[in-house]
Order: sequence, then C-alpha cells, then structure tokens
Amino acid sequence: MTTTTHNPICGATMTSALREHTCNLPPHDDDLHRDGDEHGATSWRVHPDVDVLDGLPHLLWSNRWNSWWGPNRSGYTSDVWQAGRYTRAEAVAEARCDAHENPPPIVAVLAPEAGMDHFTATQLAGVSEAMRLRVTEATAAVVAAQGGVR
Repeated sequence: MTTTTHNPICGATMTSALREHTCNLPPHDDDLHRDGDEHGATSWRVHPDVDVLDGLPHLLWSNRWNSWWGPNRSGYTSDVWQAGRYTRAEAVAEARCDAHENPPPIVAVLAPEAGMDHFTATQLAGVSEAMRLRVTEATAAVVAAQGGVR
C-alpha cells in the first residue's frame, strides 16, 4: 500500500500584468514575500509557463509617469520606438503589483512590432492609438484580476 503525504503550501497570491503568481512554498511568515534574496525568500519574479508570448518583445508602461520605460530599465520616454524592449519574463517580473495599487504602477504590453514582419504606412500611423489601447486594456485586466476598483 502506498501512502501519499499532502504537503500544504503557503498559497499567497500576487497579480502581475500578465498573470497571477502563487507561492508554492510551505506555509511561512509574510515577510518572506519579497523579491527574493540569498536567504531563500520567496521570489515573485518567477518565470511564467512557456507560451506563444515568450518570444515576443514587450514594453513596460508606467501609469505613474505616463511614459514607457527606457532600455535597460533606465529612464522614461513618451516615444514608443525609443522604449526598452523586454522579454516576457522580464516584463512579468517588473509589472507585478500589490492588490491595493489601483491603477497598477506598471503594466506590460506587447511591443507594436510583436508578430509583425513589416508595417504599412497606415499601420505605422495608428501605432500610438493601438499602444494607448493596449495600455488601457492591460491596466483594466490587472484591476479586474484584483477584484475591481478599491
């Protein structure tokens, strides 16, 4: 006869712009829910499951500064083409937020060139509006995942 031991987990959650993360460590004190360190603290900066978005460039929008993050997490820009490009994992790591933050301070969105081989003149002319809509949708998705307006 085989006996299966059920190991309880913490189960605390944190919502990022692209998904919800769940702490799968054994139950522990809340002070372990920080960015992670050499002492083994929980790292919310987990890499999400692999999917089609993983190979596409992402941008980070600051709702606080109403600007795109610059390259290498350095500075801000209003120009989408000058904004830094990040992997999905980097975007998820940076776009996390606490439930009380509304709107979320940072949201991750696909870069305008994601999945595109080329742009037509009409598509280029509409990039600003398309990116504004992506930011609006990403912000709304995070707020909804947190249970709505607080």
